[in-house]
Amino acid sequence: MIFGENFKRKYALSDKGVSNTKKGMFWTIIVNLVVMGGMGILYFLMEGFMKAHTGGADLPKPAFFLALILGFVVLSLLTHIQQYRSTYGLVYGEIKDMRIGIAERLRKLPLSFFAKRDLADLTETIMSDVNRMEHVWSHVLGYLYGSYVSTAIVAVMLAVFDWRLMISCLW
Repeated sequence: MIFGENFKRKYALSDKGVSNTKKGMFWTIIVNLVVMGGMGILYFLMEGFMKAHTGGADLPKPAFFLALILGFVVLSLLTHIQQYRSTYGLVYGEIKDMRIGIAERLRKLPLSFFAKRDLADLTETIMSDVNRMEHVWSHVLGYLYGSYVSTAIVAVMLAVFDWRLMISCLW
């Protein structure tokens, strides 16, 4: 399974961190699908214009499309807020716990350990590692794995809709 022990070890995650990554991935998938829904609204609007232009049909009703766009904007806002909370808010709580844990471990070391080392270098090394993990957890993991899954979902939906469109979009 993708979120097994190797995943936890590779990204130095706790069980809570894996759970947070799953939440970030889930909301990234939802956000990406909502964005694709916005493209669907545009597609159906253009289809209505093309039918009016080439087939003599009536122009699309603006009230219907304005309602769809308003619904899209509200749904997009709500899903982006949830994605932000699950990719950043949860991660920063995990990072806080990690920093406290590191401080507790350092507190238990004998003073002779620190006498032999450059404290500025030690602090910089530890904090840069934590900052790097924080960046990966908040900016990469949820987005990366969520994008994999949402791209696969969109590919299947495009294949059902028009296989040539799928090939042209994903080549």
